Amino acid sequence: DRPGRTDRFVIRAKKGEKIAGEVFARRLGSRLDSRLTVIGPDGKQTAFNDDFPRILAGTVMQHTDSFLCFKAPADGDYTFLLTDTAGLGGPNHGYFLRIDHLKPSFNLYVSPSAKPVAIGTATPLKIRVEPLEDFTGDIKLHLKAPNQYSIIGSDVIPAGTKETTITITCQDRKRQPVRAELVAEHEIKLNSCCPCCNPRIRGKVFYGDEDTQAFAYTHLILSEEWLLSKIGSPYGAYYVAHADPKQTRLTIRSGGTARLKLRRRKMPPKTELKFALRNAPAGLTLVKTEVQEQKNGWADITLTLKADKSAAGKDSGLREPDAFPRRFNQSVTGIFSYETRPNKEGKVFRRTNEFVLPALLYEITKD
Repeated sequence: DRPGRTDRFVIRAKKGEKIAGEVFARRLGSRLDSRLTVIGPDGKQTAFNDDFPRILAGTVMQHTDSFLCFKAPADGDYTFLLTDTAGLGGPNHGYFLRIDHLKPSFNLYVSPSAKPVAIGTATPLKIRVEPLEDFTGDIKLHLKAPNQYSIIGSDVIPAGTKETTITITCQDRKRQPVRAELVAEHEIKLNSCCPCCNPRIRGKVFYGDEDTQAFAYTHLILSEEWLLSKIGSPYGAYYVAHADPKQTRLTIRSGGTARLKLRRRKMPPKTELKFALRNAPAGLTLVKTEVQEQKNGWADITLTLKADKSAAGKDSGLREPDAFPRRFNQSVTGIFSYETRPNKEGKVFRRTNEFVLPALLYEITKD
């Protein structure tokens, strides 16, 4: 309530307790630029935080609210010291301080807020993950929407993921836009005999649209609703699919290879189909495409993927890139080329369309 003041709060904790301290100030419209310090029973600093990094979303573009967590090294009193970084204060520098046991959870940020979904094929959907209070674990997804929208392929965000892409699809009925909801839960596996008895952590899901400020950083403008609409599938997507439509995972040994089986329908004349990995992490490559033609014009396609020992390592965006197995969602892009019909002048052009196959959960295991 006055410049230069430091507020003190004392709690008693037992050795091993996990404690969180969180300041709510800028998020509540306060001018406080908080700095939070914890002094342990021995008089030494146990934890400290000035600005806690958060995903840039909503109206607050400068996250100066402090957050810290620590594991009590000993029994005794722990003093929380809260002050303004610039030494300012006054009636417009109010705050709320939460001191509590850790409550692991997570936020998901989905973009865009109005998503066109291709009928009968996969459409990529970008999701950012914000773990809260030492949350680690897989996140299971479920799409709630009328008119036959669903997740196709992997419906899991693996533990340690910062950003991922899943794929969604729909059937060709009732094309008007609909409100949808993405449900995200983490199961705490305490009872292997009765999974339905296990508690679940349900994260918050926010929808929005990316915008760039000052050509320097991107933030998310949040929306109150998430809308899905239907569009026609790209030309060429109809002709190929996973050989096993229920496949959701692919395992590759580090330094080894794995095969992804596809099934191709009979294609029109003068068309060609190629494949590439979509935004693959360094070290994961598509090394071979084999096509075995069948009598009826259909074909079995085998994609051979190779994972170098560095695949999905330090540059992958995973929070624990050195741990095994390395798990992430990955999809394959189909590249379909064809000739147009002759125009009025009799000219024929070569065109190319791209589409995405359902994202799978890739697991790179230790060799």
